[in-house]
Amino acid sequence: MAQTITAIVVLRNPVLTGDSRLSDMIELATPRLSTATFGDHFNEAVALLVLHMYEIGDRGGAGGPVTSEKEGQLARSFAAAASSGALSDTSWGRELERLTRSLHFFPRTRMMT
Repeated sequence: MAQTITAIVVLRNPVLTGDSRLSDMIELATPRLSTATFGDHFNEAVALLVLHMYEIGDRGGAGGPVTSEKEGQLARSFAAAASSGALSDTSWGRELERLTRSLHFFPRTRMMT
């Protein structure tokens, strides 16, 4: 039996239990994904998109990888990784991208190794 989108979101991020925006976020995310693409994984895909949207919202819309950190007098910087788009800005979005890639069948011929 498939879990509901709400159950998956709360399972993956218990902090969102009882969040008043959750049903509106699900309603906003649902039409952005296709049941034809995700099939039995549709609820999981919508949940990942909702979690991605929450994280971007918590950042005030800012995204991207962490490039530096500082604590007291100690500071260090990191090289910024190339971003392939908005979904790659959060771990939830990258997980949704992996799920999408895992569900697509890419044609192969017998000549491919």
